[in-house]
Amino acid sequence: MDLKSAIKALSKEARADLARSIRQNPDLYNAVSGVGGISEVLNKGKLSGKITKVSIPLKNLEVQAVNGSGTKFTAITDDNGFYQMELVAGDYTVSVTFEGVTKTQNVKIEKGQTTTFNQDFE
Repeated sequence: MDLKSAIKALSKEARADLARSIRQNPDLYNAVSGVGGISEVLNKGKLSGKITKVSIPLKNLEVQAVNGSGTKFTAITDDNGFYQMELVAGDYTVSVTFEGVTKTQNVKIEKGQTTTFNQDFE
């Protein structure tokens, strides 16, 4: 039995639990979302992570990545504090703001790879 058939054979509740687990774990999400597939061909990589406050997920926050020429790319965190964006390989400054506090980090996006930017506001 292939994976797709195995998932279809699960109960509705089991599928919901599986989906929730995938959404809550950036590494697992990347594993099932095909990181390295089309991104690798197009000289792109992914930036993903989880934004929290004292380990509690923060939803609807804007995560911004700015490349060397000043172009801005954004993603919004979901209910689990998770975000993801596909970017052309290169250097970016990533930032997120919560309650007036901005956290920033320089990251390098590499072709076919996923770079993680997690942030916990304490």
